[in-house]
Amino acid sequence: MKTYLKAFRLKRFWLLLLLPAAFLLDFAARQSADFAEWYAVTIYPVYAQFFSAITGVFPFSVGEFCLIALVLFILAYLIHGVYKLIRHKEGRFAYFVRFLSIPVLIVTCISFLCVTNYGTNSFAAVSGLTVRESSAKELYDVCAYLINEANTLRENLPEDERTTVRERAQKRDRPGFLDRSPTAAVRRKYRKTLLHAAKEPPARWMSPAEAEAHAKLQNDALHIVYEKARYSEKGCTKDDLTAI
Repeated sequence: MKTYLKAFRLKRFWLLLLLPAAFLLDFAARQSADFAEWYAVTIYPVYAQFFSAITGVFPFSVGEFCLIALVLFILAYLIHGVYKLIRHKEGRFAYFVRFLSIPVLIVTCISFLCVTNYGTNSFAAVSGLTVRESSAKELYDVCAYLINEANTLRENLPEDERTTVRERAQKRDRPGFLDRSPTAAVRRKYRKTLLHAAKEPPARWMSPAEAEAHAKLQNDALHIVYEKARYSEKGCTKDDLTAI
């Protein structure tokens, strides 16, 4: 009995009370989209802006780094915790309470920081959009339109030292030297034809249509097959390569 009372006197024991609070918050957000919207608009921005101000000074994604560190920490914490529970028979219940406090704290943080926001109204509901079944062609047309719009807006954006980083990253998008697939062959042929037709190499941010206009290249068959090679998940076939 003294062992259980000792566990109740532990400071970490009260952290376990955060778990019901996290579940209640998540339950309320799932039951009421209005509550989730209120939370996302009034409470969430307070600590979101606080963390953003801290992490914004780093030139890399602190969130991704913390996610990897969290996974490693949880694995090490579980191994250490199980070892302690097996090794120390006395005061096992008190240690088990302390052991649970960290996972409970992590779950609570996840609930307060992001899970509750999933209960908000969808973008379609807020914007008054009608959601319906769409064909693959419609999706392709939308993607092509958004790409062209993004490239058009890109022309008016100022450049800084990070442009070099972005351009270096794009170079890795080219097919590998050992890649002899039809998709890679189409992309190589397109690049070779484009550079041969252009007096100056097109800018890396240009869409295929803009690059072809820059090079004064008119080859509809090559354009269609290249977009399939670049944007389609299935890639190109030998027949596509033969067509160009």
